[in-house]
This record gives sequence, C-alpha cells and structure tokens, in this order.
Amino acid sequence: MGSSSSQLKRSSSMSSRHKSRTSVSRTSSLNNRQMSLTSAARPAQAAASRRPPPNACWSGDALDSLPKQKVAATTPELRHVIEEFRSNWTLFNANMLEDPNSAGKLLRPRLVKKMEPRLLDLPHADARRWKHVKANLNRLRSNVTSEDIELAIYSFGNLDHFHRPKLDVLHHLLNNHWPREKVERFYRDILPGMIRLALSLPDLLPEQIPLLSRGRQAGCRPLSFTQQQVASLLTHAFFCTFVFQGGQYPSINFNGIFVSGEYQRPCTRRIEKLKCILHYMDRVVTDAPLGVITISRKCLRHGVNWSERTEPMPDRLHVSSTGTIEDTGGGFLEVDFANKFLGGGALGHGLMQQEIRFMISPELIVTRLVTECLDDNEALLIEGFERFSDYSGYADSFRWIGDHKDSRPVGLDRRRSSHLVAMDAVCFRSWIEQFSVYNIERELHKALVAFGDVKDNKSGAQQHGAVATGNWGCGAFKGDVRLKFLIQLMACSLAGRPVAYFTFGDQLLQKRLVEMHQFLINNNVTVGGVYNALIAYADELTLTVRSHHTRRQEMTAQSAPDLFQFVIYYVQSTRGPSFYDPAANSNVPMLSTNGKHPERIAKTGQSGERQNWQKSAKMSGQWIPEQVQHT
Repeated sequence: MGSSSSQLKRSSSMSSRHKSRTSVSRTSSLNNRQMSLTSAARPAQAAASRRPPPNACWSGDALDSLPKQKVAATTPELRHVIEEFRSNWTLFNANMLEDPNSAGKLLRPRLVKKMEPRLLDLPHADARRWKHVKANLNRLRSNVTSEDIELAIYSFGNLDHFHRPKLDVLHHLLNNHWPREKVERFYRDILPGMIRLALSLPDLLPEQIPLLSRGRQAGCRPLSFTQQQVASLLTHAFFCTFVFQGGQYPSINFNGIFVSGEYQRPCTRRIEKLKCILHYMDRVVTDAPLGVITISRKCLRHGVNWSERTEPMPDRLHVSSTGTIEDTGGGFLEVDFANKFLGGGALGHGLMQQEIRFMISPELIVTRLVTECLDDNEALLIEGFERFSDYSGYADSFRWIGDHKDSRPVGLDRRRSSHLVAMDAVCFRSWIEQFSVYNIERELHKALVAFGDVKDNKSGAQQHGAVATGNWGCGAFKGDVRLKFLIQLMACSLAGRPVAYFTFGDQLLQKRLVEMHQFLINNNVTVGGVYNALIAYADELTLTVRSHHTRRQEMTAQSAPDLFQFVIYYVQSTRGPSFYDPAANSNVPMLSTNGKHPERIAKTGQSGERQNWQKSAKMSGQWIPEQVQHT
C-alpha cells in the first residue's frame, strides 16, 4: 500500500511538472522526502568504509572488494564444464580434464561432429600443399639466415608476388637490433622449436575447424582449443602458410609485421611487436602450456526498450587514474576496445589498446583466424588465454620490456581466470553524430551483449564478476567519454555487474565520473531515467545548433552544453519513471507519466514530453547552455 501511494504521488508530480517552476520545486522536495525513507538500502557507513584514503589515485569502491568470476575448483563444477565442452566445438578430448593423472600430458584431439557448412582450410588439408610446406620448413632447421626465412615465407604462395617487399623488420631485428647471443639462441633453439610445432599441426588438429560466423544461428556455439593447438596455429601464421579467406574475415599471416610498408624503415612499432611474438614463441617451445582457451561469439537475444528500464544504476564503482585493465589480477570481465575485425591493426601498424592486448597475449590473435567480423548485436568473449609479456608506452612509445609470469588462477578445467570481451564502438565522423537515438541505442546494445545480456532475476542471485573497462570508443573514434561512461554503466546495470573504470592518467575525469555516479545513486536514478536524459540532451543539441545557425558537424564537446551538468539538471527537474524506489519490488514496473504503464510510454509520445520539459526549462531560465562550464 505504501509503495502504491509513493508511485501515485510520483505520477502526480510528473503530470504537473511543466505547469510552473514552483510546482516542479514542490514535487521535487516531496519526492526527496519519500526517497529519504528508503535510504537504508545504501547505508552511509558502508559507503564510508569504501572511501579511499586522502590523495588516492582511485575513488569509489576498492578494486579488491569487487566480485570476480568463479573458477572450476570442485569435481561437480568440472563435470558441468565438461558437459558444456561436449555441446560446443571442442577440439580436444574433454574427458581427459577429469583425469588428474593427465595433468602433464598433451590433450589429444577428438573428431568434431556435426560440422557447420563453413570450415577453415588448414594448411595440411590438401596433401600436395602440405608436402610443399613440410619441405620448405625442414630446410630451415640448420645454417639459416633471415634471407632463408623470407624465401620460405614467399615460397608458400600466400603473399603478394607482384611486389614482394623485403621483410625489412624481420631482417633488422635479427641482423642489427638484437644482440648476438640472442640471435644465436633464436636460430639454435627457438626457430627449430617453431618448426617442430608447425609440423605437428596434423596431429594436434586432424580435422578442419568450424568458423564462428556472423548471425545468431551460425555463430553462437563456443570453440575451445588447447594452448598447444593455438601455438601450432600461430607458428603457421608466422610462416604465412594460411590462405587468405577473404570476405568478412581478417588476415592472420604475420607478413604485416615483417614489412615496414609506408612508414619509417625499419618501423619501430613493428620491431617491438615482433619482439612480443618471438618471446611468445620462445616460451611455448621451451615449456609447452597445457591450458584451454575458449572463444564464444555472443549474440543479443532481443532488443531492449531502454526508456522503460526500472533497474537502478550499479551501486559499486571503482574509478582509477592509474593502472590498466590488464593489470587487475584476473577474475574481472576485461573490455577490449575492439575493431569489428578482431585485432584491428594488431598485425600491422596499429598499437592502441586492442593491438597492445594482442601483442602481450598473442594467443588472442587466433581469433582472427576463426571469427568473422562482428555485427552490431554481437561481441566476442575469449577465456583462458595467458599473458606472456610486459610492456611500457602506447602507440609510438610502445616498448616490449620483458617476460611476464601470469599469476591468474587456473581451474580444474585448465582455463586460466582470464576473461576478455571484444566490443567494437562506432567510429564517428563528427562529435555530435553519436548523440542520435540510433547511435546511442547501438552502443547500448553492443555494451549489453558484451557484458552478458539482461540478468535473469528468476535464476537466483548469481554472482557476476565486475567489468574492467575505460574510455571505450573515444580518441580517434571521436566518442565522448562522458556518454560512453553512462552507456557502459547502464549496460552493467542490466547485466548485474559492478564496474572498475580506468581513466588512463586523467585525474580530473576520475573525479567527475565518481561525482556523476554518486549523484545518480543518491537520487535513485534508473537506467530508463538516464536514457531519457540522454535523449533530451540530444534534442537540446539540435535546438542549440538551430538557435546558433551553425552546422551540426561544427559542434564539439567544448562548444556544446556539458553532458553531466545537463543530466543533473534534468534529474532535479524531472520525477517519475526516472527514479528507483528501493523499498518496492524492482521486478514490478513503476507507474509513469500520468499514471500510464511504462509499456505504453512509447505509444504516448515521450519525445513530446521532453519538448515540454525543454520549453518550461527555457522559460524559467534554469537551463541556459551558454552558462554551463565544459570539461
């Protein structure tokens, strides 16, 4: 009864908020008093216990207090995993995971049944071609130079024979850059080991590999490899034996790293990348890894009507201006700021966040071999991969600095507690373009499928690991960091995950994000409330462009109203479905404007309501874009 009364009062305030400033102020204070009665849901002492020390480089919750993904640690959990493996494309005998005596043995492959129509042609699929590959690789076993490696690579016929550029990066590293003892070790130990690993491919993978194709029906069955199988595939990528698949699949051969191309010669970026690759090869031929890697193509089951969502924003947030996503210690869902073609420029000149992840964990490169480009409603999840290298810098300043021992725990299923989700943002031509309804919802759905889709409350309180993310789709893609923060926060709310956010050295941004989050929590703003504020902001941008007689493409984050300030004013001036009542059942939709059910909001023209709000705000003089301070 009390909850219904609260909803009716909120509905009444919504219907009258456009009549006058006095009415808005009165209903706001009424709702504030109502929300104070439910403040026990977020006790002040709990917030105080999570407060960082003075002058800390982080804010919000402590990183080690956020939940992590579970690893298979008991026999029942392992049996459940084995059953999952049997229903997926598992390229090894899953039963051996249950045998503790097989811990030191290589997992043997099994025949993959019920293959999909689209399969990957492995180098040994054609007997004549494989005979040629074997002969040329065996010639590299002794008395080898970098020129011999180049001749072997071109002999496989998978590169451009019309231009045949010199593999100058490979030559420079082996002939000039590396010290003599390191070069000698490469020819004596590493290269022969790579050849042995490449020639073992028919034993490790006797059958063709099903590809993770686009679309719900074709691409949603996970694909599991052993680390040894992945290592063998990557040695073939090094020797460029794969035939280019064409179409919507990225390239896999490493020739893009070996050649400087149009950049300085030798290309420093590619030299550092090649160091990462050869260090990985050194590790896997010296001590064969025995883990398991699973690649899952995730498809959104259905679209979401964001304006109707009544979930509260995530109450647990860690924001840090230091540290990186990959250094969180495992157990979190780490975000890869991906290209729709997996890896982006990893095998070329690129060295942004995604390309760096692929270099320090080269096992991720195998996703380029089996994954078609991502659709707008898809993301890719990679689990069990290992990190092999430490680095410093970014882009042109990137440097390989040494070996990395991955300390993340390994479960009985032999999968390391590493979880990386690749989600591609839209690359915008202008800053204002991202504030269309279509683009906002596209990014919301992309983040939602990446973080795990809408949480099923009926399945119980299942613990989800926090999402470790940052300035997704910003920088060269022209994404607004404030918008992307709110979008990821909203998606995490629906997926039931806390957030660990890294600002990459921006302390001012750290402060602003925490303040924005705290405002949303203190005012019990729902996901639908934030969405409506974003759409109102998009409308405000359109009005601002028209009033100033400027082109939309000319508006920038500096000349536009500040998004966070706008959201704050919108929340303070608006009540109703934008707010979450912790005392009520969160599964029961709240009443919306004029007492209408949220499912009817879209039919009654909520955009008209936003226009009325804007008109009343303009007339009252409370919202003047020119007076807002910008970041």
